[in-house]
Amino acid sequence: MNNNDLQTLIVQLLRKLDETNERLENLADREEQRQSEEENYLSAIRRAIQNDNIIG
Repeated sequence: MNNNDLQTLIVQLLRKLDETNERLENLADREEQRQSEEENYLSAIRRAIQNDNIIG
C-alpha cells in the first residue's frame, strides 16, 4: 500500500467519522426533544390534577 492509498483511506475514514458524529448529534437532539415533550405532558397532567383537586 502506498502513501496515496493510505491518504485515500484516511479521507474515507474521516468522512465516515463525520457522518457518524452527525447521526449521534441528531439522535441526541431527538432524545432531548422527546424528554422535553414528556416533561411538558407530565406537567400538564399535574396541573390538571391540581386544578381538579382545588375545584372538586
